[in-house]
Formats: sequence, structure tokens, C-alpha cells
Amino acid sequence: GDQIGGAYYYGFCNSQKLYEPEYNSYLNNNLFGSRTPTTLNGATIDGIYYSDDKNGTDNYFVVILRGDRAKGFFTSVTPQGGTTLNTSSATRLTATKNGTLSTYWYWSASPSGWNGTGTRTATFA
Repeated sequence: GDQIGGAYYYGFCNSQKLYEPEYNSYLNNNLFGSRTPTTLNGATIDGIYYSDDKNGTDNYFVVILRGDRAKGFFTSVTPQGGTTLNTSSATRLTATKNGTLSTYWYWSASPSGWNGTGTRTATFA
């Protein structure tokens, strides 16, 4: 994972797209991780990552898709080692970063195993 500020990030995020819900801020970051496939229902995946602040109180699972997407664009995501996260219970926001509009969904969640190296799976429904 990448340490940026006081938190660690595991998964994938395009550069300049990283959102930190704890501080309601966007962080300047370099690209980290990779993803396969690169799209979900025709939308480019800009991020699927776990944010761990290491004190256990402000951990988030974040999904970022390119464009302005409805909250119910997908129904749920199940991160490997975690419970199913329904979009109906997500916080959703949109933002334009570096000239590109993306939609962000995030949940307070701590899937196990999203640390260190290796491949992690997130299953969408």
C-alpha cells in the first residue's frame, strides 16, 4: 500500500483522484495499484481502494467511476475479506479533478486482507 499523509491506501487509484472521507479532501497522489477489468458497466474505474488510518476509527472502502453516475449505477460491492456494501447505504459525491468528472461512493468499512502486496478482488452486483 501507499502511505499518503496519515493513512495507508490499498488497491487502485488513478493519480489525482484520491478522496479522503475523514477530511472531506482530495489528495494529490501518484497512481497506485492496477485493476482488471478497467471498466464497470461501461464506466472507467478510477479507483477501488481501502483507506486505513491505522487507528481503526476512520477506515473507508471507496469506489470511483468516471462520469456523473447515479447512486444506484451498481447495486453493491463485496470487497474480498469484507461484507457486502450496498450503494443505498453509501455516501455518494461527484467531483471534477484535473478536468475529469468522477463519481465517488464510500462506506465506513474495514475488509480484512487489504494490506501489503498481492491481488484483491471486489465483486460488483
